[in-house]
Amino acid sequence: MMQLSGTTLTKRNGSLGHLSNAYVGLALMPENGDGSKTVTLKRYGDYEVRLVDFSQGRSTADCLFWLELYCHVTRLSLDSCRCDDLDDAEAAAEHLVARAKQLYDGFE
Repeated sequence: MMQLSGTTLTKRNGSLGHLSNAYVGLALMPENGDGSKTVTLKRYGDYEVRLVDFSQGRSTADCLFWLELYCHVTRLSLDSCRCDDLDDAEAAAEHLVARAKQLYDGFE
């Protein structure tokens, strides 16, 4: 079973299962101050890859969700990708997770 508060989902089901679980988890998350919802896919130190749903906050047209590489030190998004379906999001998620790990490994 998946815990939702401060969750980092495991890769038991592979990337697509991972994204599917996180997407379902978005529905159960409380809204942030701006009306968005966020679930962490993977975190390396201060670098976090997360799913963001803006549907409750601002308009993003037909966008299903947003993938984001976020830095907790600067409180900024370092990279992001609009995702219209889970299949297309798999490669983007893998890229952002690899980049987060690379950034983290560079500062050890």
